Amino acid sequence: MEKDKIKRLRQEFKNYIICKFPDIKRSTIDTYIGDAFYVYRHEQELNINFFDLFNSLETISEFRNKLLEHQKNNAVKYPNASTGTYICGLNRLYSFFEEKYGGVDNFINS
Repeated sequence: MEKDKIKRLRQEFKNYIICKFPDIKRSTIDTYIGDAFYVYRHEQELNINFFDLFNSLETISEFRNKLLEHQKNNAVKYPNASTGTYICGLNRLYSFFEEKYGGVDNFINS
């Protein structure tokens, strides 16, 4: 069930990005989507529920340090830059949930 939700979310988020940024390249759209779902792909390593991050912008902001630590522990070459990129992706996804569904809980229950 969750995989179907994620698949639907990815497609809806892609459509949202295309509408929100109509002049960006396809490769940039794919990058935005990949960045937004990085945490989902590493949910177990990060010991976090992906959807719990979208309760507020503050929750995403507080998660930044945990993500930075994860990047450092995995010997990422530029951990601050990659963390910033993934946080930006989470913020875009948060905006999507707010604009389209009025919050993540409404998406989950849809």
